Amino acid sequence: MRCLSRDEKLEALSSRLRPNRHVLTGAILNETKLTPPSVNVQHFGKIFTLHADGDVYAQLLFLGGVEIPGKGRHDVLFIATEHDSIYAFDAYGNPSTPLWVTSFLKDGFTTVPAGDADCPFISPEIGITSTPVIDPDTGRLYVLARAKDRSGFFESTYAQRLHALAVTTDVEKFGGPVEIPTATPRIRITEGKGGRIAAPGLSGSGRVWVMAIRRGSLWGC
Repeated sequence: MRCLSRDEKLEALSSRLRPNRHVLTGAILNETKLTPPSVNVQHFGKIFTLHADGDVYAQLLFLGGVEIPGKGRHDVLFIATEHDSIYAFDAYGNPSTPLWVTSFLKDGFTTVPAGDADCPFISPEIGITSTPVIDPDTGRLYVLARAKDRSGFFESTYAQRLHALAVTTDVEKFGGPVEIPTATPRIRITEGKGGRIAAPGLSGSGRVWVMAIRRGSLWGC
């Protein structure tokens, strides 16, 4: 997680997708605060703690200047957990309690046990592994969540769903999530024009990267 300063431009700082840049290098070329002289035991270290309900494999995302109804304007840190939850925290820990939190474990759904997915890397549960992406133009957070449906009498089924949440309130957009089938060819999703997104089978870690928003299209692979 990177250190953020209020006096840096919010637009320059916003981290809205996994490796910060569409070319996927992970480089933060406009960094001014984290330099060799500043990163030392005298000036760099733990400031506060934020609590979540599960392990975090997805990269944390940052969006500045978000108006949260009834809670004012905040620079927001978004955290996705393997317990199928999304948290919105004040990025500076003021307050350290969530501005909002939502869970996708509803109507008989649980997280996927690691043993069900034959996954050697993520344990004990699989929920949200891939990093969400923020569309700042529409104020939406897109996130892929995996879950297990235990409501059947004889067998369980598994689901991968793409959710679009309002960054201000966690309200689900477009009337609910979209079911993502397995073994679907890689293709972009364009709002209002249909489309599909790639998704693996249940085996493996299931890292489907929802990578970028470009020209009104959500790209994933």
